[in-house]
Amino acid sequence: MTGRAFVVGAHIPNGGTFMAYHLGRILQLDFGFRGVAVAVGGEAADHGVFAYDPPFPSIGVAEMEATITDDDLLIANPSFSPFFFGLKCRGRKVMYVQDFKTFSLLDCRFDLYVSVSEVVRRFLSCTWGIDTAV
Repeated sequence: MTGRAFVVGAHIPNGGTFMAYHLGRILQLDFGFRGVAVAVGGEAADHGVFAYDPPFPSIGVAEMEATITDDDLLIANPSFSPFFFGLKCRGRKVMYVQDFKTFSLLDCRFDLYVSVSEVVRRFLSCTWGIDTAV
């Protein structure tokens, strides 16, 4: 195995976090990472909204921050920017930005940002000075 793919909020029942779960899923199934869900509020995979295949084990934010290594990857949506994972966590950090209305603070210390569209890409460039791929 390569390392772990920590997915922040992977089991929160909304589309953005489900998309982040799928990035972790791809990393696990195709690239040898072990997927790990990082719970931010006690959420669990059995909420009945989405099916998780494969299911990821779940840990809390403090445990993730204490155990993440340089071989690991962190996936987080911009709504989790108030946690300041970019400054606090080791490893590589990827943020997938699907919208520009769901956050007012952006953690600008991630290694890679990916935008869902050209509109979001332009917003991040103009507002935060961050260039992203679409």
